[in-house]
Amino acid sequence: MSNALDRNWGRIRRVVAQGGRFLRGTLTAQHLGRTQVVFVVGCQRSGTSMMLNILDKSASIWTFGENHPAIAHRYRLRSTARLRMVTMAMPARWVVYKPLCDSQWTDRLLADHRTARALWMYRRPDDVARSAQVKWADHQRDVLRRIHVRDWAALRWRGERLSEDVIKTVDTHYDPDMSRASASVLYWWVRNRLFFELGLDQDARVRLVRYEPLVQDPTSSFRDVFDFLGLMFEDRFVEDVHAKSVKTDSEQDVDPSIASLANDLLMKLDACGRPKP
Repeated sequence: MSNALDRNWGRIRRVVAQGGRFLRGTLTAQHLGRTQVVFVVGCQRSGTSMMLNILDKSASIWTFGENHPAIAHRYRLRSTARLRMVTMAMPARWVVYKPLCDSQWTDRLLADHRTARALWMYRRPDDVARSAQVKWADHQRDVLRRIHVRDWAALRWRGERLSEDVIKTVDTHYDPDMSRASASVLYWWVRNRLFFELGLDQDARVRLVRYEPLVQDPTSSFRDVFDFLGLMFEDRFVEDVHAKSVKTDSEQDVDPSIASLANDLLMKLDACGRPKP
């Protein structure tokens, strides 16, 4: 019982604090109209759930996962109107949504919510690939096959807003006998390439957030994220964060040309994400 209370203490404090403010009438209609929206987006298996969990520890934030029935159906956002309605109803100053399967529409989401901000999370392609294979086995190889044969109906959100350049690159590297690791790394490239193709690198409302620094130096790295969002950070938020998932010594069977493609994009993301001098 004691361990269960310890694990849930942050959530209990958040709900009590938000409920208290609501009952005292401090969240007026005028306040709700100023609610700050944040989107956590990027490629799956890049630490977005961890980000949502850490943000959720703040008493100022209300979070919604990617399949919360209030905003999503089968992992897709319902509508802009629904998001606005939910945002207005929340007893919190900040509302954070994690629409991963709609990351390809991040530019539109920001256009529809002009004061919103977005965190595009990314992680080393080999670690993402390793995690994806554990969770989905051959699924990402099948996704690439469907892109290769232009099976857009079956792809659904996975095939949305793919540029001709991305499709041609998939055609060049796809092989029915490619390894799971190669397929997962190539899919990592497809999803993270969207960051530049959507022009998010030119939008000051979007912050690139790399996974590894978050778990290796959580206090400093998460404080930077909270500062970007205009939120107060507390050291206790990250007391359970660890770096065990960062692998440095395990080889995967990734085609060299695909590995090079992904590493080039990783360096480009890193360069874009560094603070400007």
